[in-house]
Amino acid sequence: MTAALKEAIIKPLKENPEMKPNWQAFEKRIYLPDRTPGLDYFDVVDGKFVTRTYKYRDNSVEFVIFDEQGRELRRIDLPFTGRLSNGVLFCFYQGRYFYLRENIDDDVWELHSEKVW
Repeated sequence: MTAALKEAIIKPLKENPEMKPNWQAFEKRIYLPDRTPGLDYFDVVDGKFVTRTYKYRDNSVEFVIFDEQGRELRRIDLPFTGRLSNGVLFCFYQGRYFYLRENIDDDVWELHSEKVW
């Protein structure tokens, strides 16, 4: 994120008459990272921002977990599930990554999970 983009985001907030009395307290809570990964999935789960990047390795894909202020908490490679009819074959629930994997030998879908946080 460039300095110009940061300024373009912050300036209207700073000049807002409703924000001026509390600006210093609000400004301390703003965190704009210099860069974030390219994303193809984004969700808010358990108070965390969960994103999937475009970094694929073998049968896994990188996810990045951010806190509510946008600070990076963790990067983790998790199994890549692909897509079925544009439906995502994974979800995050109570700190776990749940995903479906097709078992071609038995002609069934299997539910797997991994602890993430």
